[in-house]
Amino acid sequence: MTNEKILFHATSFFSDDPEHIKGGYWLAELAKRMPEVTFWVAGPGNAEGLPENLKLLGPLSDQRRLAECYAQADLT
Repeated sequence: MTNEKILFHATSFFSDDPEHIKGGYWLAELAKRMPEVTFWVAGPGNAEGLPENLKLLGPLSDQRRLAECYAQADLT
């Protein structure tokens, strides 16, 4: 068992643009300030320039995989 903390976020589109309506910018800022936490994002988006602890998983259409992500996360 690992002590890794995981925050899981599901979105229709991830963007770290401060003007984007879904708030991905704030998630990226949290990732920068919390390097001890791994951030998983389900949904399409651009991974350029994101903190190393923020992982874009891409779209998850497999309901079993999506359920696994929710189950593994410490926070959603």
